[in-house]
Amino acid sequence: MQRVKTVESEILKDFSDTLPNINQLSRMAAMSPSKLKLIFKQVFGMPVYQYYQKHRMQKGKAMLITQKYSIKQVAAELGYTHVKDFSKAFQKHFDQFPDELIN
Repeated sequence: MQRVKTVESEILKDFSDTLPNINQLSRMAAMSPSKLKLIFKQVFGMPVYQYYQKHRMQKGKAMLITQKYSIKQVAAELGYTHVKDFSKAFQKHFDQFPDELIN
């Protein structure tokens, strides 16, 4: 369980960094990629990337709600190179675009 928590901490620590791939994460957890995928899903109820993306979008929404950050700043903070990619991911996750949230 602790090894899976280590992976969770790693993927949530800094969204501006590129997400390590499953092989890198499995090395951190000292288990095979397939075992990590299985255990991670059992513990958190969803696959690694889906869990990462959920928390990434929640952080973005929280930042936008404060109205201290522009959409461009939030996108950059979450590791998006292009604002349109962030907007598309946000819309897919929350069924609304970021500018709809802040206007």
